Amino acid sequence: MTKTYTQIGGGGITCINKWVATNTFTVSVSQEECIDKITYALSVDGEYYIKTLTREVNAVTPRQK
Repeated sequence: MTKTYTQIGGGGITCINKWVATNTFTVSVSQEECIDKITYALSVDGEYYIKTLTREVNAVTPRQK
């Protein structure tokens, strides 16, 4: 995770939401003043090889949940 997520600290992964949309899920990482939400879109082929199609990072304050 440190290769793709440089905002270390805070409370670590607080939630993994699966099925946000087809083949899409969101990981929530608790920080001191906000929650970072990282959304991944994946593809899975017939051999069960998983490929990341997109990765989007957003930050929300606790009031915006």
